[in-house]
Amino acid sequence: MISRSDTVRALLEYIERVEGLLVVGNGFLSREAMRLGQMGSILPLQGGMGLASSVGAGLVTGGQKNVVILEGDGNHLMGYSSPHVIGGLGLPILHVVSWNGVYNSTGGQKILNLQPDVNYVAKSFGYEESFEFKSISSFKEWLDSTKVVVPTLVYICEIEDQTTPERIEINSAVYATAYRERLTGGENL
Repeated sequence: MISRSDTVRALLEYIERVEGLLVVGNGFLSREAMRLGQMGSILPLQGGMGLASSVGAGLVTGGQKNVVILEGDGNHLMGYSSPHVIGGLGLPILHVVSWNGVYNSTGGQKILNLQPDVNYVAKSFGYEESFEFKSISSFKEWLDSTKVVVPTLVYICEIEDQTTPERIEINSAVYATAYRERLTGGENL
């Protein structure tokens, strides 16, 4: 089982290496990414439950390279229609879902279904590759050796974490500006 913070750290290292962008669904994963990440390399979607796949797909169709989507299982289930666009268009996106079986940031309500088979889900979305990881070492080893060129779905088995990441004041305009400046080298669009 993998901790939430280890997942976020591993993906932040990956996007730094590939000069990518991490789109993070709302909730504790988003808070963790804001705490650990650098503005301009992460795009947290506070208040956008289930929209990480849609935003990621839009960024890639708009020309952004090396987009990684990170969301919890609750976000993933809320946005189940968007991955079909990623798979249908063959967008080269790394889509990571951290499964812990609960909506943690809203009170720990259990998700009604068990974790589905990643291979079955990926195939139903039209994703070409799928993986499941239960240890941080195997996940990091895979990240170190991979170059995503097709729709790729990864399920992370998250250890139950009782800690609550601090709530970080978010100003979406600040994150959007930091991202835009990173893309343009500081030039106005």
